[in-house]
Amino acid sequence: MPAADEAMNELQNKWYNAVVKALGLDVNSFQFFQAQRPLGATSDELWTLFDSVPPLSLTNTQVISGHNSFFGNYEAIVLTILPQGGRQFEEIMGDDMAAWDEYRKSLKPGDVSAAGGLLATFKSWADLNLSPSKATKAYAAFKQLQNGIVPQAIDAVLDDANLFEGGPTFKETIDALRGALDHGRDYSVHFDSATESGDVKHTWAKGEIGGAYEFFTGKAGASWDKLSEKASKAQVTIEGTIHKVVSMSINPGPWYMSAALNLAYKHSDNTVWPAGQSPTWDDLFSQQGSLQRLAIEIVAFDGLDITMTSSAAYSKTEQEEIKANAEIGYWPFFKASGEGGSFSKTTFNDAGEMTVTTSVPRGNPAILGVNVLSIGQVIALQEKQLSLLHLGISSHRRRAARG
Repeated sequence: MPAADEAMNELQNKWYNAVVKALGLDVNSFQFFQAQRPLGATSDELWTLFDSVPPLSLTNTQVISGHNSFFGNYEAIVLTILPQGGRQFEEIMGDDMAAWDEYRKSLKPGDVSAAGGLLATFKSWADLNLSPSKATKAYAAFKQLQNGIVPQAIDAVLDDANLFEGGPTFKETIDALRGALDHGRDYSVHFDSATESGDVKHTWAKGEIGGAYEFFTGKAGASWDKLSEKASKAQVTIEGTIHKVVSMSINPGPWYMSAALNLAYKHSDNTVWPAGQSPTWDDLFSQQGSLQRLAIEIVAFDGLDITMTSSAAYSKTEQEEIKANAEIGYWPFFKASGEGGSFSKTTFNDAGEMTVTTSVPRGNPAILGVNVLSIGQVIALQEKQLSLLHLGISSHRRRAARG
């Protein structure tokens, strides 16, 4: 790894440790989200973030537009796994089962709801592709499966009413987040790179950083890279306040059934995953799989006042270059001056040391990071929540019975 990247990674590790301590976050789950520009006025950008499968890194620098989609992975699962108790149906279908599976996996959101549900979709397909007697028997067997997990999950994931402009909906909205932020808490942050530990081996990502970023952004070129390296290797201090910090759970909309994900994850054999089809269990859940972890909670803030100083000595030429070209802001909060009402001022003292003062007013919520769990931990958490829900319902019924 180049020396510049090592220096920047070390600085980011130290900043991670400082913020986690200052805000009382959990090193077993917290992940920084690098793009801290203000969220939009509608929920779609927030939902795109919710839908992103986090990479194995303490800092997520991925571009959201190219994100690894939770919905996309989940849809592939429910369109692939076999209905439980479907042996009779499979025996009736025989060699035609492969053709139905292929057709089922080709369905797009809206296809099933437009046809009147999965049962009606199957009937239409069977009438066209099977003999009349076989279609009748297969339809009767398939109808018996409709109360099972897999058919219900397919109906839900292919219902376009559960999508928004082509993307999946979630229960939490931008309005709900703004309401929560009204009751958020302010946190003071004190950071000194000369004294803060850069040891992140104790974290959930075991020190993985992920992505690539520099101290200064907004320009490309060797001289600009050297300025970033110079800044990251020098002593950096940060003093300030992150305003109105809150945590908010991430809960998928009606398209998601936890029981379907549970079934798929806990059974890797061919009773659930059909042989010779993709994706396979390994494609999703192995160490190289596309669905190893999920974000279960966001950490958001609204408003910022910080002062960052760098002890590096910048020449007059370097000072002018920095002022003219750092258009997107400086590490650790890459905010362009003027974006969302933000204001940044960069000054240099007689020794050439830099001070950057950044202020973002209330009314510009942004994401600081997310809390991440492995897919196994997500399954266990959902089972616990379901158990508590059933316990609460049972207790309510007992109280009602006692009258």
